[in-house]
Amino acid sequence: MASSSNSTIASQSNAALPLIPCPLCGSRVLTDVSKGGTRPGTRYYKCDFFSTGQCSFFSWNELYARLMEGNGGQAAGAVAGDVRVAPPAVPQFPRPQQQPDLARANLLLSVTNMMVTFIVLGVLIAILLGHGPQ
Repeated sequence: MASSSNSTIASQSNAALPLIPCPLCGSRVLTDVSKGGTRPGTRYYKCDFFSTGQCSFFSWNELYARLMEGNGGQAAGAVAGDVRVAPPAVPQFPRPQQQPDLARANLLLSVTNMMVTFIVLGVLIAILLGHGPQ
């Protein structure tokens, strides 16, 4: 019953629905009302990273209501004027492993090489001075 009432509310009203984390990347979901285009005045929902191209989640109000039903209606968020923002969620995908810092490794190798060179030069100078003419 609750799920059919959500659909009815979404289709009859342009009121903001509760926000869930982005179903694609787990980030925040933003909502606003379209000001132009093919559906002016229609509420839409999009991932915080949609504008940068890092995530492709975008949904009009009706489809978002169906997505909410599939999520058990669980949502969280804060209202800020007409734009609602969901809190960031823990990403659902594993993060790539960090590459070793090659610049630090290169610097360490250079310093070690210079120290070995000074030690070898010191030993050579000591040998030459110790075995020089008396």
